[in-house]
Order: sequence, then structure tokens, then C-alpha cells
Amino acid sequence: MPQDFLQVSPGEAITADKWNRTMKAAVSAQILRGGDNVRTISTPAGTLINTKHGGGWNHPWRVVASQLSARVYPGTVNGEYPTILDADGTEKKIDAHPPPYLNLSAPNINTRNNVGWIALELKLKEDYRDIETAKVVQVNFIVGSELHTDNPFFFFGLPGIGNFSVRYPLARLQYFPNTNSLDIYQVAMFNLNHVCKPPDQQRNGGGEPNRSTLPRHFFYPA
Repeated sequence: MPQDFLQVSPGEAITADKWNRTMKAAVSAQILRGGDNVRTISTPAGTLINTKHGGGWNHPWRVVASQLSARVYPGTVNGEYPTILDADGTEKKIDAHPPPYLNLSAPNINTRNNVGWIALELKLKEDYRDIETAKVVQVNFIVGSELHTDNPFFFFGLPGIGNFSVRYPLARLQYFPNTNSLDIYQVAMFNLNHVCKPPDQQRNGGGEPNRSTLPRHFFYPA
């Protein structure tokens, strides 16, 4: 900003123009509060500016652990908020303020590798087009047992868990029995869209059509 308005001589008259320009410069130079993670303290010697590094970004589906419970920040699937389903069957609104806690349960940890999941579980209508229910749950597996794998990621889409349902991992839980504690590894960080490719009618040569038993569910950032 030009500072020529400060170049004055002793005894020079204070004009309205110089006064207004000085006031404008003073206002534009003041320090403003910079957001939720910035703190300013004004002192006679100047202004202190501090940042709060622990604030973090509350991205969709953010999962924060607190002993054997986890706070799940709201995210959407196809533009709608799901509910959170506790192990005791209690349903909570994920878009509540503050975001609710999901109480974690050791029986929902796979005892073979001490791994569990916080997942988005969708139940579709029989045409595989519309979502009937959407819930955030704690589970010990993601894909159906017919695939015999713990890997939740597939290039060809998630196959579902039967009964027109599918689970998408939001966070992975690593449980430590000796200390009764867990680590959380974030998977999803964006609102999600979902589409499903229903089981196909496939023909083998000239024979009768055979129906595949595995629909394919695709999730992508909204």
C-alpha cells in the first residue's frame, strides 16, 4: 500500500483527505481473527498470532477413537445421511450436533487377526436401484464369505453380503487385547455415491441363461 500520506512536514495542516487516507490505512492494517484454528491476542507491544494444530479437518466420515468408542462425523451416500447403529441396537442421527459416538464392541472384532471395521451398510430394494436403509455399523467383515478374503477393495466392485446388502469400509479397527485398546485407520474421506450392477442374465453357448449370484456395488466420491 502506498505510504506517501505519511510524508508530512512539521506544522503542516491536517486535511480531510490526509486524515481519511490515514484512517483507511489503519483499518486495513488491523489483524482479524483468522478462523477456528487461529487465535490472536492484542498486547501493548503488538499482536500475538497462534495456531491450533490439533483442530484437524472434519472431513466426511471422519472417525476419531476414544478408548472403545468412536465419534463418526457426518457423511452422505447419494446425498442422504445414514443413521448410526450401536451394538445394542440403538440408532442415532449422524448429523446431530455434536456428532454421536459409536460404542465399539470386542465381539465385532475378528479374533483371527484382531481386525474390525466401521462400515456403511446399505440394504437395497429388490430391483437393486434404490437404497432402502443406510446405516453406519461396526462389523468384523466387509465382503461376503463366498470370496474367502479380508481385502475389501475390488476393481470389479464390491459383491455384497447377501440379502440385497453391501458394506463399504469407512475405517479399519486394529484391536490390541493386551491393553484393551485400538488404532483406527481412516479409509473414506469424501461423501459417497453408490450404484449397483444387478446379477446378469448370462448365456453359455446356446443353452439356457444362467443368473450370476453376485451383484456388483460401486462407490465413488460425490
